[in-house]
Amino acid sequence: MLLGHAKTVKIYRERFKSEQRGVVGIVVRSFMYKPLTEDKRDKEAADRALAFNIAWILDPVVYGDYPPEMRHYHGSELPKFASEERIILRDSIDFIVINHYATLYAKDCIYSSCICNDSCCTKGSYRAIRGFVYTAAERDGVPIGEPTGMARFFVVPRGME
Repeated sequence: MLLGHAKTVKIYRERFKSEQRGVVGIVVRSFMYKPLTEDKRDKEAADRALAFNIAWILDPVVYGDYPPEMRHYHGSELPKFASEERIILRDSIDFIVINHYATLYAKDCIYSSCICNDSCCTKGSYRAIRGFVYTAAERDGVPIGEPTGMARFFVVPRGME
């Protein structure tokens, strides 16, 4: 998908941009993450969750590669971009649209015990994809924001800070 985007943008810019004067953007579906506790590991988990949720799309089209957090935990499993692929990926967007759906708390599941009652996160592959982070919409029984009527979706304006 990322290489398809970059190649399409390259063709557009070479053949049509001068006449049409268009710009190319990318839309990213996002969740933002706050640490569940003040523990350093939960703060790192929130950063990891962002990398696995948003940066896995944005880093390649801005910097030419996946985020360092993803390379660290899944280096050999991730595709490696050839040098010419990195060049066309890098800067293949003129603007970014962020669809921010929710803000959640993040808890480390690598170095801390991580109890997850959610059936989907007991599968190893799901935890790997999500960056070894358990997410929750409540801390000590208190929701992260005002309820919206949809499970795990709360009004959290500070989530985009």
